[in-house]
Amino acid sequence: MGDKQLIDGSKAIAHSAALAGCRFYASYPIQPNSHLIEEMTQELAKIGGVTMNAESEGEAINMVWGAAATGNRAMCSTTVTGMSLMHEAMSEMFAAEVAYVFVHMARGQTEYRVGTRGGGHGEYRYISYAPHTVQEAADLTRLAFYTADKFRTPVMIQADYILTHTVEAMEFHDFDESDLKEKDWAIDGAKGRVPRINSFIRGTYSLGDKSAMAYGELQERAMERIAYLEENVPSLAETGHLDDADLVVISYGYVSRFAKYAVGLLREEGMKIGFVRPITMWPFPKKEVLEAAEKAKALAVFELNNGQMVDDVRLTVLGRVPVHFIGRISQDDSGFGMGKAIEIPNLTAKIRETYEQMKVPA
Repeated sequence: MGDKQLIDGSKAIAHSAALAGCRFYASYPIQPNSHLIEEMTQELAKIGGVTMNAESEGEAINMVWGAAATGNRAMCSTTVTGMSLMHEAMSEMFAAEVAYVFVHMARGQTEYRVGTRGGGHGEYRYISYAPHTVQEAADLTRLAFYTADKFRTPVMIQADYILTHTVEAMEFHDFDESDLKEKDWAIDGAKGRVPRINSFIRGTYSLGDKSAMAYGELQERAMERIAYLEENVPSLAETGHLDDADLVVISYGYVSRFAKYAVGLLREEGMKIGFVRPITMWPFPKKEVLEAAEKAKALAVFELNNGQMVDDVRLTVLGRVPVHFIGRISQDDSGFGMGKAIEIPNLTAKIRETYEQMKVPA
């Protein structure tokens, strides 16, 4: 701890998971997630943990469910097509109030809604963090395990193809978890004890329990729980140059590194431009976005899709200022990386154009 290391995003996540106490991990090989599987296998082997290379995505997520239900720290990961096959279990794990960490190793940014809205059944949301550097990937992994246990809920890390293969100098930090309580909810095999099971499909029940909560009641409880999480889980964001900004650029994940650099170049030209980078994708950092909207004349959302996070920005500001979408779907020929939209000349030109036409309604 404290010594700089030159490693990539997958290694940073894997080693941080081990430091956080993760002792069980299951996944199914699929790029760009396969590199994380290799790193987790090596990390857990050093400390007596277990890595399962599952035969299917459904098998992987249900293995993690079983491990996490016993109170052990567990992690699962995949990319979006794999997640599509895990959604039934993912939604049920929220209902069951199981604490674990899920790494979404996205191929780009066309899956923002999947990471923040989910795709399964019932009322559920995952707390979600989006790192933009290898250092942040390590730090947010530690935070994810802590938050999952503190709120007894699933937590997602929104990583991506570029981050997992980017090598940077970073260091692993200590993390204080002294305020966490004992997991009295964990299934421990105690004789005669029948655990209560929460299910969006069957309601809340345990064997022989006639006071079980019905399906509809559980859905209402889930809605209350979502509201509680949104109110009590700290939302995180990085901001810059907001004091004098007429235009504020909002971007997340690795792509935000290009956006911040472009903002810096344009400020050197005398343009009053700032930025907000959401780190917590859910709960969305409404406070920082609203503060930016109170001072700026307009907001510009840059993401590599057809417009997804922009919906959350517009729902947050509710018409206080125009919100311009300046992103686009942009991937390289493999369909995994990022294409020409993040090239600095293209990005600065788009931001400059928006700045010069701010008075035009969005």
